[in-house]
Amino acid sequence: MTMRALLIGGNGFLGKQLGTNLRAQGHEVVSTSSQDFDLRHETVPGPLQSTKFSLVMLLAAWTQAGTFCDTRRGEQWLINQAINTNALRFWHEYQPQAKLVAFGTSAAYDDRIGFQEDSYLQGMPHDKYAAYAWSKRSLLVGLESLAKQFGHSYLYLVPSTLAGPGYRLDGRQLHFIYDMVRKCLRSQAEAGDVVLWGDGQQRRELVDVRDAAEWILELAGTACNQVVNLGAGKDYSIRELAAKIFQALDLPMSRLKFDEAAFVGAKAKVLDTRRLDSILPRRRKTSIDLTLESILAWARQNDLAQYVADANAPVP
Repeated sequence: MTMRALLIGGNGFLGKQLGTNLRAQGHEVVSTSSQDFDLRHETVPGPLQSTKFSLVMLLAAWTQAGTFCDTRRGEQWLINQAINTNALRFWHEYQPQAKLVAFGTSAAYDDRIGFQEDSYLQGMPHDKYAAYAWSKRSLLVGLESLAKQFGHSYLYLVPSTLAGPGYRLDGRQLHFIYDMVRKCLRSQAEAGDVVLWGDGQQRRELVDVRDAAEWILELAGTACNQVVNLGAGKDYSIRELAAKIFQALDLPMSRLKFDEAAFVGAKAKVLDTRRLDSILPRRRKTSIDLTLESILAWARQNDLAQYVADANAPVP
């Protein structure tokens, strides 16, 4: 059945893939960004209030990779709380018939407790991500509260690091896998060392963004009023991921170096996927090798080796 979907913050990495998939399925999609309206200062305006949607996805958030969550934590708290409150008000006042699909962060988990959905609101997140993590936790509390009082329907999804082609190149800091690819491509061109943060033993989980988009749309049609992790169920050390990229680019491993004094965040983080497994047992799972291959092809096409992050780049 054809439906009308609103993607708030839909011009980002995941939002573009979701919009593509929804349109391919024949659905009507309205995708907005901060250029259309700024949720820091206003609720969703005008015609979107009177247009009835079956599905609303809240993808908007004020964040970046790297040290951003640590150095901009006060701003992050204020801005993300405003975004969440204005989006929830729009849902409650103008779109109560719609299912709201919202997104959390794996940084909200206390790694001493574990990464299972029932523990999402328990313990203390890593201090470096605290403001962002707590703003995402408060979003879930808002969803639960409105659903319990007014009978609204929501879905709260917690993705692991998403990867694949089509990543944003707008001046912001790159997520680690893209920064790694950038450094490797630059080494291939200039024969310099590839210096990565940490000792290489920290472990990361990657989910192909094309897989995630499929899972999200399937979950939107089947799951309701619950938290679901979007994880691959397997992680790799930074050294292992680097070795795969080095092999693909035919780089000598002698160029791989580590800056052990640099910020690395959590040492390991693999989301518990038992709930996802039970809902979507036959879901698509792209291998890490194919995901990295697609990133490398896209990176070459977009000259990622020459990308320079701008610390003052605006965050949508």
